[in-house]
Amino acid sequence: MLEKMKKAGSDLKMHYKLLAFMGFWEVFLNLFNIINKLKLCKQHILDFDPDVIILGGGVSNTPFLYNEGKKAVYRKIVGHSVETPIILK
Repeated sequence: MLEKMKKAGSDLKMHYKLLAFMGFWEVFLNLFNIINKLKLCKQHILDFDPDVIILGGGVSNTPFLYNEGKKAVYRKIVGHSVETPIILK
C-alpha cells in the first residue's frame, strides 16, 4: 500500500501503524507518544492547508465518532474560520 501511494505522488508524513494501539493498557502506556503524534498531525494539516479533510477507518464507520471527530478537528485544528470541509470516506 505504501509503495502504491508513493507511486501516485503521495508524500506520506507518518505511517498509520505508528499509532495502532489496542486496549486500554496499551493506549495508556503510549499516551505521551499518541499526544505528540497528534500534535505533529495538526502541524502537518496547518502547513499543508488542504482543500478537504477525509475521516476514514473506524471514525467514518461510527456516526458518533465522526460527528465528535469533526467538531474536535474544527475546534482544535481548523480554527474559528471554517473553510475546510471534513467529509466521510
